[in-house]
Amino acid sequence: SLPWKNHEMLIDAFAKEFGNSENVSLIIHGRYGQSDYLKSRIRRHKVNNIKIIKQAFNQKEYLEFMSNLDCYVL
Repeated sequence: SLPWKNHEMLIDAFAKEFGNSENVSLIIHGRYGQSDYLKSRIRRHKVNNIKIIKQAFNQKEYLEFMSNLDCYVL
């Protein structure tokens, strides 16, 4: 469980609201953490539009990544 970040609530709410919509996706970005735990939670919802990435970005890559988002949760 990741109570200080509340990834679980975000995954649950996103899956409930959007399901497998082709029009929206959730990307959880983190350099560390319990990605296997979160991936298992995503599998329980049977959705394929939630992705976890652990890529480390340099400043240019980070700005490009952020500029391609419509919305972000911090």
